[in-house]
Amino acid sequence: MWGLHAVTVTVGALLVYTGSGKVASPRRLTETLEGLRLSALATPAFVRGLGLAEIGLGWFLAAADWWLVSVLVVVLGTGFAVVGIYAVRKGLHVACNCIGNSDKPLGYRQVALLLVWLLVGWIAQIPGRELDSAESHLVAIAASTLIATLFASVQFLLRVAPVSRERRRRVNGKLTPIGSRPGSDAFGLEWR
Repeated sequence: MWGLHAVTVTVGALLVYTGSGKVASPRRLTETLEGLRLSALATPAFVRGLGLAEIGLGWFLAAADWWLVSVLVVVLGTGFAVVGIYAVRKGLHVACNCIGNSDKPLGYRQVALLLVWLLVGWIAQIPGRELDSAESHLVAIAASTLIATLFASVQFLLRVAPVSRERRRRVNGKLTPIGSRPGSDAFGLEWR
């Protein structure tokens, strides 16, 4: 049954990662809500609260076997699908900001992913998946947090590498190896 735990821990980690992004920087989801004409919900407090709820759901999905966790996962997936349908029906071209990806619009992809959310909710309730000790619960929570950290690290590297290259190009006038000019630091910035 550890294969089923791998699914719930990974999806739990994804929820921890996306929730952490909302708590740390609510701006992107706030812009998405404003684009959907839901300005009343487009407040940093609401977005951070939603992020904290996602973090909690991710941890519970990774470690708990409560029926309520399955219901909340299905409700979350259904909510994403409803927002996707709403954007398509209203003809709104709004950036998704799903899992840190802001270049794809909300739409049919969220509807298609509803099947994945339903599957995860079902897997979370398969008999025999329950953990048998407090240590196992802590290991599952730690694993989901570790995976979320890895997601965040990869996302960070994918964003920083192009910026660093552009910064070196601007500062040095051409693309040069980091720190290759006398009087420059590791980022290619001059110091005196």
